[in-house]
Amino acid sequence: CDTVDLVNEFGSPVFVLSEDQLRRNVRRFQDAFQAGWPDGPLKVLPAAKANWISAAQRNLAVEGCGCDIYSPGELSVALDAGFDPQLISVNGVPKDEQHINRCVRQGVRITIDSLEELDYIEKAASELGRTTQVRLRLKPPVSDFIDHSDFSAEGLVPTDIAAMVYKGGLVFEDVVALGSRILDMENVELVGFHEHHG
Repeated sequence: CDTVDLVNEFGSPVFVLSEDQLRRNVRRFQDAFQAGWPDGPLKVLPAAKANWISAAQRNLAVEGCGCDIYSPGELSVALDAGFDPQLISVNGVPKDEQHINRCVRQGVRITIDSLEELDYIEKAASELGRTTQVRLRLKPPVSDFIDHSDFSAEGLVPTDIAAMVYKGGLVFEDVVALGSRILDMENVELVGFHEHHG
């Protein structure tokens, strides 16, 4: 197909994806990861931020994928595309009370990145009389890193300090404390942990 013809017909910018290739790639990823994880079913959750195109998202949903989201807009994209809400996972900081309330209402899994999020989740889940699945995001300990990070307005800082200041998640002590609290809650279920070293 001629890209000039596409631009003439649809305008610019125009995004062109192969539905067949997208579906083949998803199946290949799903099969490869499942082969490496024999302990039970596994679902691939592509990040909505990588591609907001509704047709692409609908194809991913039809293929049985989940969806990794961050923002209220990404939640709308995922729900409109037809993803099973139980296969939608919300991550990232900050998540305000309104966004958390909507996530609880829709039945998506929430990754807790900060202390105050648990209070919002418990309140919303209790008010709605439903159980909300959560994961705790652990801020990675990087004290062995000796390189410096340039991710600071103040100039070079040690990577371990930069990670503690700029990286989302909870320090180990807070993970233990929140985990203990969650185990005593009726409407919040701890289903896992999350860590990102990137």
